[in-house]
Amino acid sequence: MKWERARPAVFLLLTFVALLSMVTSTLRLVVPPGLAVRIGHNSESLLWVLLVIALVEIVRPRVIGRTWVVGMLVAVLLVVTGLLLARADWPSSVVTLNEPVVGSGLMLAYLMLSRPIRHPAWIVLVFVLLIAAFYRTDLVIDQSESLVPMVIAPVALDVVDRTILEPWLLDRRQLRLFWLGVLVLIGVFFMLVAPWARARMDNPLDLTIDYAQRASEAYWGWILLHLYFGYARPPSERRQLAGNASGHSRTGSS
Repeated sequence: MKWERARPAVFLLLTFVALLSMVTSTLRLVVPPGLAVRIGHNSESLLWVLLVIALVEIVRPRVIGRTWVVGMLVAVLLVVTGLLLARADWPSSVVTLNEPVVGSGLMLAYLMLSRPIRHPAWIVLVFVLLIAAFYRTDLVIDQSESLVPMVIAPVALDVVDRTILEPWLLDRRQLRLFWLGVLVLIGVFFMLVAPWARARMDNPLDLTIDYAQRASEAYWGWILLHLYFGYARPPSERRQLAGNASGHSRTGSS
C-alpha cells in the first residue's frame, strides 16, 4: 500500500531529476558524453510530461465547466511564454524547452473541450492539414515538438486511453499496451529511416519523414504520460481520489 501511494511521487521525482541533469549537462558525469548528448535531446519530452500532468491533475479540474476563460488565458500565457523563450538569449539547453511550454499551452486548450468528443479523427485531420498548409513557415518547423503531440492527442486521450481525463470509464489495459507498442514502433521507425530521407529531401515523403523525426520527443512523451496515468497513478486510484474530493466538498457545504 505504501508503494502504491509513493509511485506517483517517485515517477515525478525521477522525471524531474532526469530533466535537470539534461538541462544542466550533469548527465555527462554519469554517462559517456556522446550518449549524454543523444539522451539530452529528449529533455523537451520530460518537461512536456511534467507540464501536462500538472494541467490534467491540477489546472483542468479547477477550470473545466466553471472558469473556461481563465483556463484559456492560462493556455495563451503558456504559448506566449514558450514563444518568448525561443527568442531568449539563454543557454541552448534552456531555450530548447520552448517547445514543451508552447505544447502544454496548446494541450490545455484541447483539455478544456467538453467530453466525450464524438469524432476525434476529424481533429487529427485538422491538425495534419494545418501543419501541411503552413509547413514552409519557421513557426511550424521550429515547433514540431509542440504540434505533433497535438496530432496524437485525440487518439491518445479520446480513443485509446480515455481514463486519463475520465477515470471512471472502463480501463482498457490491453488497448493501452497495444498503443504503447505502436508509439514505440513509430518512434523507432522514423529514427531509422530519417537519415535515408534527409540524404535527399526532394519529395513530400522525405519531408514528412524528416518532420516526424524532428518531433520524436512527442512519441516518448506520450509513452511516459500513458505510463504515469495507467500505472503510476492508475484510474482506480484517481477514481478514489475524485470520490474523496467530492465527499469532502459535500461535507463542507452541508
